Amino acid sequence: MPSRDTDADAVIIGSALGGLVAGAILARHGKRVVVLEHADTVGGRGGGVVHDGYWVDFGHRDGHDVGDCQVGWHHGVEAAREAGVDIALRRVTTPLRVHQLPDGRVTTGGDWSAAGLVAMAGGALALRHEDEAQVHAIVGLLTGAGPADVAHAVPETIGAWLARHTASAAVRGAVLFMAAVVFHSHPEEASAGRFMQFLQRRSGGGVFVPDDDEVGGMQGLIEPWARAVRARGGEIALGWKPVEIIVDGGRVRGAVAVDRANLVREVRAPVAISTYPAWENFELIDERLFPADFVAAAHTLKTHRADVVGWQAGLRHLPSLRATASLTIMRAGTGSSRAASAAIAAASNSLRSSAGARRRPGATSSRSRSCGSSAAARPPRSRGRRRKRRSTTPSPTSTASTPTSTPASNGAPTGTSPHRSR
Repeated sequence: MPSRDTDADAVIIGSALGGLVAGAILARHGKRVVVLEHADTVGGRGGGVVHDGYWVDFGHRDGHDVGDCQVGWHHGVEAAREAGVDIALRRVTTPLRVHQLPDGRVTTGGDWSAAGLVAMAGGALALRHEDEAQVHAIVGLLTGAGPADVAHAVPETIGAWLARHTASAAVRGAVLFMAAVVFHSHPEEASAGRFMQFLQRRSGGGVFVPDDDEVGGMQGLIEPWARAVRARGGEIALGWKPVEIIVDGGRVRGAVAVDRANLVREVRAPVAISTYPAWENFELIDERLFPADFVAAAHTLKTHRADVVGWQAGLRHLPSLRATASLTIMRAGTGSSRAASAAIAAASNSLRSSAGARRRPGATSSRSRSCGSSAAARPPRSRGRRRKRRSTTPSPTSTASTPTSTPASNGAPTGTSPHRSR
């Protein structure tokens, strides 16, 4: 049996986005790179996986990183240029909708400036005029903070920062509401400085969704880097779980991984790059080799983890009006509940009639017409692109959602414009 041991210039632990970006840049500069990934696909939770013919975002369930269903392409432009990687993106013009329950009010978002955030909070919470003015001032402080103020606020929580800047519970509640929707599920415990950085980066540009020609969903943000690694002589070893970062004489010497059959592989390299959360690295390398304050911060950070429950839906048929077979697309904040009910009922009747016609070949002519209407309502199929059609809605517990994407032949969400970053 040939040896599985490998020599490389750098071994990368995990194929999350950061690891693939680093690998693509190193490979472009002529370095031999080996990526060790325990899952059967690249991207971790930041990519997408295929289920029942649809791309589902938030990636592989066994990923070590975090996921999303859109991206603020801030540092990515520089990274893509450095790596020589072409990332196809489409701008999302309305990246956020907040559904207020139980009254059903809908507030749209996407303008990350102070005025845009205040408008979102005001529409969702019905703030008084004086409170809205104060929220505007507070958000202005957050988005306009200089580098020194941001650094000073990093160790301070948003809750403590707000308590120093306003005595109004309504104002604090409005800002915490905005932070919970766009930044952190427990905003009062999150870093005020990191929130400032988040707002400042988002206000400098829009948000995007990938529009890759070969894969769908957020996997379109992942695969171009993996292609670059492989094309430049690097290796991405799928199904190999890293179990140790080798250190000898105070220097990194490589990494050890095992596969599902418990076969062992060693990659000898003077550099190891890990994409795992800081505290998970201590399962691979002795934490005593790190500065004590780094170890303490890593263990503290572990206590701030949060789980997200997501629901994503893929439509097999677009709703149609039975009488006309015309497509009916209900958008948030438009149309009456009666119209929505009628569209849903018509679609249901059409599907039931279609099913009945398939069960009984001798169905009546009215059933045959219903079956034809159902077929007419189906979205056009584009060869090789069906997997990119999906409708995405994040956690119902956060009451926030991204715009649903109506199936289209080019796989692009409605209301987007092309953008290419390199």
